[in-house]
Amino acid sequence: MRKKLMKGMALVTALFMAVGIMPEYNAPKDYAQVQAAATLSITSPTDGKLLAAGYNDFTWGSVSNTKEYKVYVDGSSVGTTTSTTYRYYTTSVAMHKLKVEAVLNNGSKVDSPEITFGITKKGLAVNDVMGRHIDPVELKAGWYYDWSTNPHSFKGYDQIEFVPMIWGVGNDGAIPDVIQKNYKYLLAYNEPDMSRDYGGSDTSVEVVLQHWPNFNVSNRNYILGSPAPALCPAWGNGVWFRNFWDGLTQAQKDAIDFIPLHCYYGGGYSGVNAARSLVNDVVKGTYEMCHKPIWITEFAPSERGYGDAEARRKAKEYLEEAFKLLDELPYVERYSWFSFDATDGYNGAAALWTNSTGELTELGRTFIECGNPEGYVPPEPEKEHYTYTETTRNKLLPDSSTVNSKSYSDLTKNASISATSSINDNSGPDKAIDEKIDSRWESVQGVDPQAVVLDFKETKSIKKVDIVWETASAKNYTVEVSDDGVNYTKVADIRGGSATQNRYDSIVFDSDIEVVGRYLKIYGSERSTTYGYSIYDIAIYGEKYNKIPNEIYGLQYSTASDGFRVIANVESTINGKQVVEYGNVIGVKGASYTANAMVVGSKNEDVRSFKSTSAGLSSVNYSKSGTAKSYIMTFIDNGKTVEALTAQYAIRSYAKLSDGTYVYSDIVEFTIYGIADKLYKEKSMPTLAQHNFLYNNVLKIVNKNYSVVSY
Repeated sequence: MRKKLMKGMALVTALFMAVGIMPEYNAPKDYAQVQAAATLSITSPTDGKLLAAGYNDFTWGSVSNTKEYKVYVDGSSVGTTTSTTYRYYTTSVAMHKLKVEAVLNNGSKVDSPEITFGITKKGLAVNDVMGRHIDPVELKAGWYYDWSTNPHSFKGYDQIEFVPMIWGVGNDGAIPDVIQKNYKYLLAYNEPDMSRDYGGSDTSVEVVLQHWPNFNVSNRNYILGSPAPALCPAWGNGVWFRNFWDGLTQAQKDAIDFIPLHCYYGGGYSGVNAARSLVNDVVKGTYEMCHKPIWITEFAPSERGYGDAEARRKAKEYLEEAFKLLDELPYVERYSWFSFDATDGYNGAAALWTNSTGELTELGRTFIECGNPEGYVPPEPEKEHYTYTETTRNKLLPDSSTVNSKSYSDLTKNASISATSSINDNSGPDKAIDEKIDSRWESVQGVDPQAVVLDFKETKSIKKVDIVWETASAKNYTVEVSDDGVNYTKVADIRGGSATQNRYDSIVFDSDIEVVGRYLKIYGSERSTTYGYSIYDIAIYGEKYNKIPNEIYGLQYSTASDGFRVIANVESTINGKQVVEYGNVIGVKGASYTANAMVVGSKNEDVRSFKSTSAGLSSVNYSKSGTAKSYIMTFIDNGKTVEALTAQYAIRSYAKLSDGTYVYSDIVEFTIYGIADKLYKEKSMPTLAQHNFLYNNVLKIVNKNYSVVSY
């Protein structure tokens, strides 16, 4: 899986003579204009994005000579700014429409394309153990917290908002870090009115009041929540919070932006009545006392095990009714159900999933369907092109391994290895491939990142990566490949690895991609312990790379079609299999594309594939092999704006084989301006008229001072 930037494009000129008769493929207009037609584009949120209720920041690209920007939500003006960002507040659980209008100094106006975004109040309260195996995007959550100031590194959590918490007075030292990382919200002390035996921070009102000024420092940039009491302020036993509130000055009260609450109904009290009590007694009672927005950061029925079918039914009624009522209250900003483990014999009736596997309960599936804006459709997760498993192994990895019914040898046998660091000569990287299970590579302790790099001496096709770790392992790491040892492409991203002695990680790449390179890097970005990284054994299974892939031979500019053209080559048979389909995969709107995204059937909204036909075949063969067929495909740019002509494209050729697998060329990144610039400077156009066309219709539009080149 190789990615190369095209540094000096192979531009073919001979075909320009035949521009009038060459077949052309017009990309759908709405796709070709993803960025080309817009001079003002919204950068955040992305279209269809689910956001958490409360404050959200809208951002957009700047437009020169702008006097001001007007922001419209659902057709109504919500604000005006001279900046390219606007903080918007809403607790309306619905799909909303956003548009930005640039008012120029000359009085004219430029509108952005209208996008949609959804608002949900629903979030997740999950620590490492609870949240490791679930997908927050699948659960349609808009935010999460984990009782700490460190976000999860598990996959999916970077797609939703993280809210840090200062758990107790001993954690005040993390406040500067919260400020530096520019988190939008901050939760303060967790259950100071509850014993530590029951999860509380167990701190007196007097001590909390002494520490409270730490949250109101002059450079504060977060929206602040009060301490979250275990006992409702509106209840008779909610004395702790009432004393805290009474002990604050008016200025300190004004500086608190919202009140987080916890509520657990025990003894089987659940169902619709419990949900109404939650809203009327706990939420409304607290709001009437403090007149601040409310978050319910922990709530669920308790004291009933998963095996109690009636308790599970009541928990479902409770969740459905509570979410409905909370969504209707405008002063309720957010809420997060507390999911007990399904294996919890005392509280498991309220479980949304099993912690050890992430398998959803019936209540978990109900959770997915509740608390969502009507019409919201979550994005399909981008397909990983590998399978990852974590087990344990206390012996050497085998010399060969079978992948998809074919045996592959261990490529490390003839490879050299290096590392970013080692503790000493007896713990160098060679110990990870020395065929001894009791020796190991050890990096320096307490330092991230660290890496080992294998050099196979020649290009290899890699099918599987196996690693046996010591307890001091990688919590998060990537596997990357390279042709030159300098420019690497990520082919696997492993997160949430455990600190288990003899942890055995196995990564098997799917048959629909090629992982190709001379070098392979295992790059640890976060340790699982406070020590370093330590590997007992590494095996990389694969074979010599001797295939002829599809290739992008050249890029042209068609003056007849007013767009760019691609010449690609495809063999009739590859790897002994017949080619049954071929074409191009093209991406718009990004400056960089991974080989995982640039595939047929990609879930990336900015990537499309276009099938070619015999009509696109060229009578001239441009392949390196001399046996491949060359074909041409034309894409109309549909616009002569700076944005259109400098928009970043990426393209690669593909071939589908008779067994259903795909073979891809390298990825080529380019702009229409870049193609025209090279053709013009090299005087490569076949006629003076076409030479001048590039200057007048491409180059001068982008650069008014572009130098004229005589033909």
